[in-house]
Amino acid sequence: METMPNALIFFPNGQPAYITRNIYSKSSTKSFLKGFENFDTLLNRLNTAIGSIHTKTYSHIAVVIDQLVAASILTKEKFLSQLVFSWLIANGSADMKNFGLAQTSRGDLVMAPLFNMIGTRLHELGPELALPGGLFTGDRDTSEFREYGHYTRNEFTDLATRMGLSSLRTKKILDHFVAGVDQVDSLIEKAFLPDEAKNIFKYNFKERRNRLR
Repeated sequence: METMPNALIFFPNGQPAYITRNIYSKSSTKSFLKGFENFDTLLNRLNTAIGSIHTKTYSHIAVVIDQLVAASILTKEKFLSQLVFSWLIANGSADMKNFGLAQTSRGDLVMAPLFNMIGTRLHELGPELALPGGLFTGDRDTSEFREYGHYTRNEFTDLATRMGLSSLRTKKILDHFVAGVDQVDSLIEKAFLPDEAKNIFKYNFKERRNRLR
């Protein structure tokens, strides 16, 4: 996953610290990018064109992409990947302000690199998704959600279909996240976290990953 430039540093006493560039600064993005707008701001600007939206869902991000981005299909695929990744790491604060579009030096709009990605379940229990409207209007009315009481591969597949993505590409994206659990364990083990926090992170990731099978 593409992220904002970041680094791990150590203070003289050995304590680690994570630093990252501010995506809202025009000079902070990678050299080929300039400027950034989050989807909350962009959707509010487009409300007059697409009608007033009372309850925001992640499917509304696809509406913004269709309105503003030339390569909309590729951009929506990248957004789906970012959203699934954020959900897998139990980031309960990933609202529309945590995703956005950046402009390239050629003037094209692309999905901005990921930023503010944190496993909030390490600190508190909360809803699986930050937006009160969920993935799309009625996502909690599917037979799978009513049976299991949480999101599964079915709802993300349904979201992708509503965004106009092909079933083949959607399957490839979701299958990519299902694979590679050993590498995830290795990364978590390297984290500067107490063992209890590592175990919570592993549990949440594996439990959600299993729902994507």
